[in-house]
Amino acid sequence: MHVKRRPVLSHVRVIAPLLVALLGLAACNSSTSGSAASGSGSGSTAAAQEAKKDKVLFESDFEGVCSGAPQAGAAAYDKSQAGIHPALGFYSGSSLADSRMIAMDIPEGFTREWTDGKNTLAEVQLVVCAKRVKDSVVKKCDGYQRDGKDTGQAITLHNATYEVKLYAAKTGEEVASKTVDLKTDKCPRYARGDQTDEYPDVKEDALAFIQPHLKTG
Repeated sequence: MHVKRRPVLSHVRVIAPLLVALLGLAACNSSTSGSAASGSGSGSTAAAQEAKKDKVLFESDFEGVCSGAPQAGAAAYDKSQAGIHPALGFYSGSSLADSRMIAMDIPEGFTREWTDGKNTLAEVQLVVCAKRVKDSVVKKCDGYQRDGKDTGQAITLHNATYEVKLYAAKTGEEVASKTVDLKTDKCPRYARGDQTDEYPDVKEDALAFIQPHLKTG
């Protein structure tokens, strides 16, 4: 027994003119309001900036400041104003070719942490960035063991030069900068995973450098 099905095409033929009519109406509406929209370009830009300011910020939203990009949603920095100027920090990854920046721990009370349901990072005023710009090989480190057996893993130990810069988060303007040369001759006690290189840790020097800017007055 064969069941005769209604052709779907008939529905399409009915719906298509309706869609055309609706689209035509939408086009007419946009054209009639064109004069108002065209005259509100600056207003639209201002609205977009305000929306950006109200955006809930995450730590990663501040990484661009390390390249001089402003973060409109951050708090304004005024060094003449006494008190705490909350900061976030980033420093170079594990290899010279690695462009990624890793979040730096700022002492409690001088930073802000992301909190669910609150835009706490909007209170951040400063961003410190420690970028490794040069390095030199010191020596090879080996002899690492696991379960009493040599793993064969070798780590190259480096000296390194860092550019430490402090920026006003909201404007991207440089507040202060310093070049830090760090040297080491001590091999790491443990080898991490497939680690191949070890560099001096710049965090302590970076924090010491920015300390006078974090609390003023």
